[in-house]
Amino acid sequence: MGKTFPAVATSINSMQLYNVSLPIAVLLFFMIFPIMVQIDFKQVIKAGKTPKPVLLTLFVNWRIKPFTILFFVWVFMKVIFTPFLPDTVTPTLMGDMDLICLKSRNLFN
Repeated sequence: MGKTFPAVATSINSMQLYNVSLPIAVLLFFMIFPIMVQIDFKQVIKAGKTPKPVLLTLFVNWRIKPFTILFFVWVFMKVIFTPFLPDTVTPTLMGDMDLICLKSRNLFN
């Protein structure tokens, strides 16, 4: 391709991030990911036709799970680990854990 279309080869070669070719990385991802997770596309179409379970899963993952994570942060930091941590450290650690939990659920940017 480099001999036939040198401009295309140069432009593809310029799309790099940390010496990794982005077009190749994206194409490899799309080749390997379905095999890795063994996606049955017939089931994906079937799930689209029955939205109730999908919506329930989304609701639990995005509206209930973050609050249960925050509850467990509170239990561990205020109940279990309180005797082992100084009073000045606990609020900072709780704040950090809250931010990590919320960020992992993408509740804010």
